[in-house]
Amino acid sequence: MTPWLRAHPVAGYVLLAFGTSYLVGMPLLMVGSGLLPTRWGLAHTYLPRVGVTYGPAVAALVLAWLTRAPDTPRGLLRAAVPRWRDLPLALAILLAGAVTSAAALLAAGVAHGELFTAVRGHGGTLAAHLALQLAIIALGEEIGWRGWLLPTLAARTTRLRATLGVGAIWGLWHAPVLAQGAVRGALLLVGALGLSILFTALWALAGRRTFVAVVAHAAVNTPMFFFEQVVRGVGPPDDRVVTAWNYLQAGYAAAAILVVVAGWQWWKSNEPTPFPRRVEAPASSRWTSP
Repeated sequence: MTPWLRAHPVAGYVLLAFGTSYLVGMPLLMVGSGLLPTRWGLAHTYLPRVGVTYGPAVAALVLAWLTRAPDTPRGLLRAAVPRWRDLPLALAILLAGAVTSAAALLAAGVAHGELFTAVRGHGGTLAAHLALQLAIIALGEEIGWRGWLLPTLAARTTRLRATLGVGAIWGLWHAPVLAQGAVRGALLLVGALGLSILFTALWALAGRRTFVAVVAHAAVNTPMFFFEQVVRGVGPPDDRVVTAWNYLQAGYAAAAILVVVAGWQWWKSNEPTPFPRRVEAPASSRWTSP
């Protein structure tokens, strides 16, 4: 298998990521969800998902170890560790995620007072959701999607094609959601493509820092997971939350189109090859508008 993986790293990555998540992670998710009582709240929501969400990271580290491209396993992990200079952008991303999620919930019919009461009365729960999203959901996925797959593809084709490829694979990785209906599945794929473009732009602006993509991923998920838990408890899904998710998916796609138009010359170029070993990228290769 090792020679084949070295000759076909992208195909090997997809097989490893999906295989780890679905053949190992999904059974652990089903067993863990059954063993952990629902009254455990956050532990019941997040802990059983670890095997699924870390499938992309496991695949990335294996391929990086075998091929040393686009970086070593240590380099992949280092790019996901925060630095002081990353914090201003990370805070801006978290604020943007909170504002856009609040706007989507309000547009979906959530009252201002209900939203304010949820945040004021459950601030500790919101902070816990953010921490668990960062550590369990976003980190496990982004080491793979933006840490390994994106730079690997972008060294072979244009940044836009690479980004859309990552978005398509990322969307298909959410197969259980795609099976919940044609409309919801289509919106998820559209949202994944849009977020893939937005995350690539942030990744490039930060000097190819996976940490920034981790924060962006958590900023998208945290407000919605938090509000759904507060209003639902253990009951059925709130239709307003589902509607808000749909609004967000469409909004991400619209924002992505604007970002591509603004930086078209950059998007139709390739990443430098060979990809630099250092995490920091030269200023000339970062995303800029034409």
